[in-house]
Amino acid sequence: MLEKILRDLGHPEYVHLLLNPLPIYGSLLGSVAMLVALFCKSPAAKIPPLVILLLAGLVAWPVQKYGHKAESRVENQLDHDGREWFETHEHRAEKVLPLFYLMAGLAAISIVGCKFLPKSALPLGILMLLLGLACTAAGAWIGYAGGKIMHRELRTEPPPPGRI
Repeated sequence: MLEKILRDLGHPEYVHLLLNPLPIYGSLLGSVAMLVALFCKSPAAKIPPLVILLLAGLVAWPVQKYGHKAESRVENQLDHDGREWFETHEHRAEKVLPLFYLMAGLAAISIVGCKFLPKSALPLGILMLLLGLACTAAGAWIGYAGGKIMHRELRTEPPPPGRI
């Protein structure tokens, strides 16, 4: 069993599937935690949500890396609509990936800000809450197209025109 799992970890499409929910769920979890932390008066309460948002933003990089590595292996298995959804998924990811990097960078800055400039904790917390929610929505938008690539049963509509 462990041998099969380790073998599958050598396939980029498998690693992509394992990692791709993390930026979405991480940004959602970080946003919910930040909402709770905003009701606390302590700047230190905002540090754990910021760490979650930082990690959620950083993990977007290996998700993209393994997605690109898997491209040629996956494309050979797709029907016409699957290819269209694949291109849509890829286009969406390239379009909004910088938002995840921005979230990671601002989370790192906010961690330092909360520690050394406690008065900045509230505005930084609000900014990070909004950015985390934006990343959650962006990740769901990417994932919506990604789920339709191989799963015909999820294709309740034709692929969008023009790589939206």
